[in-house]
Amino acid sequence: SRARLALDAGSFAPVTGHRELAHTVLSSVCRPGDTVVDATCGNGHDSEFLAELVLPGGQLHCIDVQREAIEATAQRLRKAVAGLDSLHVSSGTRGSQEEGSRRPELGIGGIEFHCVSHQNLLGLGIPLESVRAFMYNLGYLPGGDKTVTTTVDSTLPSLRHAAQLTCPGGVICATCYIGHEGGEEEAHAVREELASLPQGEWRVCEHRPLNWPLSPILFT
Repeated sequence: SRARLALDAGSFAPVTGHRELAHTVLSSVCRPGDTVVDATCGNGHDSEFLAELVLPGGQLHCIDVQREAIEATAQRLRKAVAGLDSLHVSSGTRGSQEEGSRRPELGIGGIEFHCVSHQNLLGLGIPLESVRAFMYNLGYLPGGDKTVTTTVDSTLPSLRHAAQLTCPGGVICATCYIGHEGGEEEAHAVREELASLPQGEWRVCEHRPLNWPLSPILFT
């Protein structure tokens, strides 16, 4: 998280899982009107949580390379967030994973959907140092094709871009899953990348149960 982020240690007492801990961190920094990014929106659980933190008045960008995930997230948000009872497909595009491929965005209220790889953050028109929080859940889409996963080649550029887009006082939360093929390599690369951020601007932490060797790892 960017420097100046302070959390009450007591607030961590009831937290038992990586998602709860990530949500505790996000709740401490996000307010209505903020811009936030779910960089791997999957089935939309974290997008729903972020929307509740920053809407109305804020902006939520939901990103996933799989159209199935974008549609699942849009459906979840339409049902869960007050006032988001309509769904439309815009005619504009922001690009996609493959050059030359054109996919429409879905738009709901203060929410934008981008069916692109998370390494394309800088192509989404988000101003530098404007994002209060980034959320990453790396690995594969739960309930989806387990052969389609995030990789070191896409995740590291994405984290570098996220660092440029995060505002002072903002936070990046990245959860790595080491139980699938390539997961441990990705977690190691994420650790090395985040550890290289300048100390004067960032405070980087790693959270995992020491006695659960295959547990997810949360970096903030």
